[in-house]
Amino acid sequence: MHAAATPPAADLWPARVRAPEANRARFGALFDTMVAALDRGDPLADAVAAHPPSLRALDRALRGEPAPAPARALYEAMCAVSADPERLDRGGRVLLRAGPIAGLVLGARSLVLGYCAPAGNKPLVLSGQLHTRARRRLDETARFVQAVNLPGGLAPGADGFVITGKVRVMHAAVRGLTLRSGRWNHAAWSLPLNQHDMVATILLFSSILLGGLELMGLRVDRGEAEDYMVLWRHVGALIGVEPQLLPADRVAAEHLTAFIGATQRPPDDDSRALARALFDAYRPPGSGPGLDEAACRYLIGDHLADELGLRASRPWSAWLRTSRRLVGRADALRSRVPALDAWQLAWGARRWDAVVRSGLRAAPARFDAPQRLS
Repeated sequence: MHAAATPPAADLWPARVRAPEANRARFGALFDTMVAALDRGDPLADAVAAHPPSLRALDRALRGEPAPAPARALYEAMCAVSADPERLDRGGRVLLRAGPIAGLVLGARSLVLGYCAPAGNKPLVLSGQLHTRARRRLDETARFVQAVNLPGGLAPGADGFVITGKVRVMHAAVRGLTLRSGRWNHAAWSLPLNQHDMVATILLFSSILLGGLELMGLRVDRGEAEDYMVLWRHVGALIGVEPQLLPADRVAAEHLTAFIGATQRPPDDDSRALARALFDAYRPPGSGPGLDEAACRYLIGDHLADELGLRASRPWSAWLRTSRRLVGRADALRSRVPALDAWQLAWGARRWDAVVRSGLRAAPARFDAPQRLS
């Protein structure tokens, strides 16, 4: 799965890598490959972000219409990524069927674990977007996740495909802006939005989200889980991750997650500020910890929750334990009754649609590349 890479000299390991010698002994070639990926970006998307005519034509280009050469090259590269459409659709049903539970896991587990990365979170911190437009940015993330999981959503020109391409160029624009800002500390953080951090993000939306659904009591059989991993491997390739870095299956994804956990430094003040902005965006000022914060503690564990300064809530914690048992019993019945399974899928898809529509408040999610940092 991972090609070998030449490691740097012992005194030149990137500063963001924790315990490099011990972890290189533990993870071998995977360590060398992923550390080398810390300084690689996405040249195709960078070319689009640096070419204003391509930026203006990007939406049309991603729908197969005539466009300047950099945008056209990006579209053609994305179209060359192949996958079994039936497996993609089966994988998408896992998330759609979970409905609001998946939304809770997305926010309270996947996104928060992303914030825990003290180097990986710096492009988001420097952009200022999560602090100034926290709820809007989170609702746009929900729209992206929904779009790529819908049936046919990743076919060339479909909404999920187009949004993925626009997010890819948005990342490239942020990469360029941060590098030119004079505020980027390459020695401490490596390249902004690099290949290592991009594949880590795919893990947040794939195997880590799957694990969260199971913690909430949902049943995901092995075939469903692997179809879901195929879907996110495809998204990863479309969004610019080098294919050889993407885990082949769920077991490989969990091994890669263990590597990232072992080599990543502890959450920092920015991690805590991002987590606080996330939860503050969805509750009245001055209120105590709500379901989302209690769910986060349950889904990421007490150790990380304490490091992020998350508050505990005994009533919500008790509710979550009861809810998990009830969800597990209901989902066990659903898995044995085809008609109930079909109803659950339709209901979950409607709930995703309602949540996204309500969150965006009739204002379309544009995913435009930023022109400046906040």
